[in-house]
Amino acid sequence: MDRCALFVDAGYVLADGAMAVHGTRHRESASWDYAGLLSFMGSIARERTGRPLLRCYWYEASVEGRRTSEHDSLADLPGLKLRLGRTRPGRREGVESEIRRDLTTLARNNAISDALLVSAEEDLAQVVADVQDLGIRVTIVHITVGGNWTISRSLRQECDDIIEIGEGHLRPFTQLVAGTEPLGSDDELRFYVDVYERTGFTGGLNWYRALRKDFEEAQGSEYVVDIPALLVYASDDWFFFEASYDGLDAYLPQIEQHEIEVEVELMAIRPPTKDLMVVSIDFTPFTLWSLAVSSSRPFRRNRMGRETGSAPACRRRGTRRW
Repeated sequence: MDRCALFVDAGYVLADGAMAVHGTRHRESASWDYAGLLSFMGSIARERTGRPLLRCYWYEASVEGRRTSEHDSLADLPGLKLRLGRTRPGRREGVESEIRRDLTTLARNNAISDALLVSAEEDLAQVVADVQDLGIRVTIVHITVGGNWTISRSLRQECDDIIEIGEGHLRPFTQLVAGTEPLGSDDELRFYVDVYERTGFTGGLNWYRALRKDFEEAQGSEYVVDIPALLVYASDDWFFFEASYDGLDAYLPQIEQHEIEVEVELMAIRPPTKDLMVVSIDFTPFTLWSLAVSSSRPFRRNRMGRETGSAPACRRRGTRRW
């Protein structure tokens, strides 16, 4: 029959459409006028094929295939048939199989002569070839992002025609949600992508790489922080062992150092007065490393929450064992 049908992969349209207009692929960052968008795509289908539009099939994946209020609003639109697949961590299921089923069924029943497919899925190339064998003409609707192709070569080679739409076509139907604006321009994003493609993303490792450099640069420094300071460290620390703190008094002449016996549970240091400010960094369950600026000696709480004082015995250079 001389009719056309529209098959829309919503994941592709909403992600690449938002990227083309707003510079982001996050679905929650853009709102869409679905009625206007579908009217626009329907007009493209009718104009390109010269055939009346049978209907639009809208394919989307959701958690466990459950409908949301947004899906209900879509399903209420006249001339739209909603198909839901399932999303799982890192993948979606059911969208391609639903497209295959609908395309094949309509082709075998001679219900349409032309199909417009809005998708970039490479797996659909075989579906396109199969329905072409049944006499269907297949046109791919491609969303250009920065003038670049986003659909696979195999899909482009199988289709009968390609329609390109981009930012100018889609902008009237989408708005950026307030507070979700991109952090930088496309040029800035490309700059960082190019840098990390060359060097790799190693920011988390650079903290460790800088330890030796920082230590070497600090040797012989005349800079002194002459304020009361407190260092509390763990005896069983796997990373900051006791020798790491040797020589601190050369840079912090008023430092007071305490070693805490820590086995499994982290010890909680609390200031005896509101004037004591403690900054704590926890690395492992065996680690407690606190640096405080104080004019008095702190105390700790045991597992029952009771306050206990420090032992008077000195081990070395102002270091007390608790």
